[in-house]
Amino acid sequence: MAVAGTAHTVGAVAGERTAPRRGEAAAAPLMLGAASGVLAALSFRSPTQAPLVFVALVPFLFAAARGPAAGALGGAALGIVGYATTFAWMPEPLTRFQSISLLIAWSALGLSVAYHSVQFMLFGAAFGAFERARRVAPAGIGRGALGLLGPAAIWALLEWGFPKVFPWSLGGALAPHDVLRQAADLGGVHGLGFAILVVNTGLALGLDARSSRLVRLASVAAAVAVISALAGYGSYRLTAAQAVATRDEDGVLVAVLQAALPPRHLDRDAATRGAWRAYERLTAAALSDASAAGGRPDVLIWPETTLPVYLRTDAWARATVEQYVTGIGRPLIVGALDRADDTAGAGEYNAAFAFQSGPPEFDGGGVNVQTYRKNYLVPWAEYLPGARWLPFLRRWRTTGAFTAGADRQSFSIMRPGRNSTVLRIAPSICVESLQAGWFNALVRDGAEVLLNLTDDGWLADSPGPDLHLQLARLRAVETRRWLVRASNSGVSAVIDPNGALVASLPFGAAGALVQRVVPLHGLTPYVRWGEWVIAGSALLLSLAGLVHVRAWSRR
Repeated sequence: MAVAGTAHTVGAVAGERTAPRRGEAAAAPLMLGAASGVLAALSFRSPTQAPLVFVALVPFLFAAARGPAAGALGGAALGIVGYATTFAWMPEPLTRFQSISLLIAWSALGLSVAYHSVQFMLFGAAFGAFERARRVAPAGIGRGALGLLGPAAIWALLEWGFPKVFPWSLGGALAPHDVLRQAADLGGVHGLGFAILVVNTGLALGLDARSSRLVRLASVAAAVAVISALAGYGSYRLTAAQAVATRDEDGVLVAVLQAALPPRHLDRDAATRGAWRAYERLTAAALSDASAAGGRPDVLIWPETTLPVYLRTDAWARATVEQYVTGIGRPLIVGALDRADDTAGAGEYNAAFAFQSGPPEFDGGGVNVQTYRKNYLVPWAEYLPGARWLPFLRRWRTTGAFTAGADRQSFSIMRPGRNSTVLRIAPSICVESLQAGWFNALVRDGAEVLLNLTDDGWLADSPGPDLHLQLARLRAVETRRWLVRASNSGVSAVIDPNGALVASLPFGAAGALVQRVVPLHGLTPYVRWGEWVIAGSALLLSLAGLVHVRAWSRR
């Protein structure tokens, strides 16, 4: 029986006697899965293409309904094509960073793609098994609702639980879309992914010729209703935000410095002094242009590992920064390195430091230093998984032999001229800003502004830096806080609580970004309740399993 043109074959369920040939059975899921992979990759390209994510998985789901085997095949094709298409630019930066051949770089990408495609294979197999079980369950409204919500619950749990090298979520496709990303404050990026799967599943069920016309129409109507709800909520949030007037005196003027220094691997001492001179010049220019920016900046921000030295324990670097901060009379947040103590071999940390001088009533006067050590390290970039047992892996170059930090707390910054006013800034470094709900705990603890220090210089002129920026925008929406992003290479940006880019510096350009941000309070549903979508998905699938077992026991 030919697959193309026979809906019954693609949606075959257990117990059907007519089956396609083995080659046809494998070809259909692979082709349809690959089609979904292309559509999913395209949805991450631009705001205008973002809505493609609502139909991207329809071909794959249509094929995966045949059963676990078809679902696993389709999932493999979806994952491989989707990841390979999205990250096809990666081998060239790898050749520069690792000093390896393009063949080895492509091989490394292939291994990464194969690993990440496992998530999609698992989902496809689980979806196929779920559909088989659902279709033999007693008919009723519950079975129809479960057909829509069950696959979304499976997806949400896998997306949340599957360990990834690069933090990626399907809902991230909506990050650049002004209206559709607004629901991230309700359920986070996994909540957006859940909604996207409901829409895709509803459309796929609407194509299933085995179901009645009423069921198919209801499935499509449910999909349209979800999209309409996302659009309606987004429009409401944007309208409400425009109606809120904020006084200038409520804001904080931040200056983000971007020197666009090239990546460095060797002499840390020379790199530190070179970076110091570059950022000192940029900062002086920003302070001298205070009148054009509406006043002298309240806080100065230098990016990730601006000073590649152990700043807390290095005598020259620390004394230089403390003297500088005292002289300019402004707090300085700077990315640098840290370690547990000054002993050789002590744990190395990617860190952020907040330096500020103040009167005796603020922490005893003098120069106050606060430290944040990066908690989430990128495997193969900041540490080597398994290198302790497989020494040959150590030939793979990383940005350092880092240890993950254990504590997370906001910086308390005294606003110049307002000695009684303290600004709470929630720090993050590099890809921590891509983690779903990363700032939630700090916002619940009182953080008023979000901060991300990063450096995408090794990605060069690839789509990587822009993708990194776009996905980080959801953290502002999740928390309804301003997000300040300082990147040595670019793109540095200031993002408002709706996820809009208020100001930015392009990749590779040196300059200063001076922008007023507003300290905000209040908790969104997502900040207050966390990953309630994940908990709800687990509960839904548990109940579905109990109902299914009970139904079978009565037969």
